[in-house]
Amino acid sequence: MNLWQRLNNLMAMSVAHPDLQRYRPLFNQGSLKMNNVIQYSILAFCLSIGSALAEPTDVEKLSALAACSKESSALNRLDCYDSVMRPLAVVINTDAQIKRSQSWLSAYAQEKDRHENDTDFLVTNSGGDNPKVLLTSPALGRQPPRPVLVFSCIDNITRMQIMLAAPMTNDSSAITLRTGKEIIKTNWFSRDNGYVFEASRGLPGIQEIQRLIHGDTLTIESSDPSLNGLVFNLSTLPQAIAPLRSACRW
Repeated sequence: MNLWQRLNNLMAMSVAHPDLQRYRPLFNQGSLKMNNVIQYSILAFCLSIGSALAEPTDVEKLSALAACSKESSALNRLDCYDSVMRPLAVVINTDAQIKRSQSWLSAYAQEKDRHENDTDFLVTNSGGDNPKVLLTSPALGRQPPRPVLVFSCIDNITRMQIMLAAPMTNDSSAITLRTGKEIIKTNWFSRDNGYVFEASRGLPGIQEIQRLIHGDTLTIESSDPSLNGLVFNLSTLPQAIAPLRSACRW
């Protein structure tokens, strides 16, 4: 959507909004003058979606919007308004509204077939000309739904991931992988709103996997409490990963 379409939508939403009346005295003061129709309509839009906010938050947003109005560029003003409005989207969002990725859904669906107390890798292989291979193993000593260690070959791309039942709480990408035989300090990537933590794809990720293959367990060290201290059983990995290596040709 281009700039003018966005502005027109905002203006349409601002028509005859009753909440504007209580802020009219503020507009008459120099500190909160809205000197054009575009800025006024954007303010109205903010008020129209802000009924769930407490009164002090409304005032804070008005002050922030007033500061945005001083931007000389229309694009910069709109970006400023967007940044003021963005926290509201975070507040009203719920866990149920976050759509999980297909890789996350596939991993947890596969784990439903696991027998209690079994932590060996479960393996599925679609076969065919472009096989999809999925290996999953749950974290040791955790209550369901447990984090899941995942190795996969999808569209000839090798992936190593940790799927989480609850999202990561920080954005740190630094991670240490310990197997007893190897210590790997690396950086992974938070994906899917923090529910997936993923190694580099392609050759760098393959090289990390190769260093894990002959370990008995994998222990995760991270500044994120959702990840730190996770332990996974690797004892069956050398055999379990064979179809993945064949599918992704390494």
